[in-house]
Amino acid sequence: MTESQHDRHHASHIFNLVVMVLGGIGLAWMLHDLGLDYFATAIANVGIWFAVILALDLAALCCDAAALQTFMRPEAGMVSYLRVLGAQASGRAINVLTPTGALGEPTKLSMLVTHAPRARVLSSLVLLNLGQFYLSVIAIVIGTPIMFLLVDIPYSLKVAIGIGFAVLVPLIIGLGVLVHRGALTTTVHMLRKIRLISAERMESWRTRVEHVDGHIRELQTNRTHGTWKGFLWVWSSRM
Repeated sequence: MTESQHDRHHASHIFNLVVMVLGGIGLAWMLHDLGLDYFATAIANVGIWFAVILALDLAALCCDAAALQTFMRPEAGMVSYLRVLGAQASGRAINVLTPTGALGEPTKLSMLVTHAPRARVLSSLVLLNLGQFYLSVIAIVIGTPIMFLLVDIPYSLKVAIGIGFAVLVPLIIGLGVLVHRGALTTTVHMLRKIRLISAERMESWRTRVEHVDGHIRELQTNRTHGTWKGFLWVWSSRM
């Protein structure tokens, strides 16, 4: 292992340790705030359905991990499924237990980047999150009219849903355009335009992110076998 790889591996372990400590503090605070008796009573009230919900949740977690590993093709063979599953589980736990629910993604990245190229791990994580987001939007678009037909919705709630759609549709269109143009490349050019980075830094960063953007762009065009299979795993997770 080279010195830079060793330093990166060491930094990854430190980051994971800090995040796990923060997650542990969040869990302890939540249990203290709710009380162990309340927690035990809630599980007892759910009964056998707790085991069913837990099994479904674990199955979804396994499918998400399979999707993430599949998205990393052809470098997927560099990382075992169990390691990817561990990273996915750790990241999800951190997202649940920390404010904003955003620290989980860097946790996954830091746990996998020492075993596969950073660009491929990063783009695979983005593909996983975008795939989940798009499927959630599809579920909303299909499910909302069905809900209107089957359920008597108050007028105020219909207005709120209409406003939500008015915001969601432009967001999806804008996200699609950004992915097609290259999300990271566009961001780098924007940073240069507002003079937050130098021209030399822009060229250096653009070279690094072009591969990432190319992989993310498979979300919309020229999908490889690995991308198609990864989307099937995401779909299975959501099902």
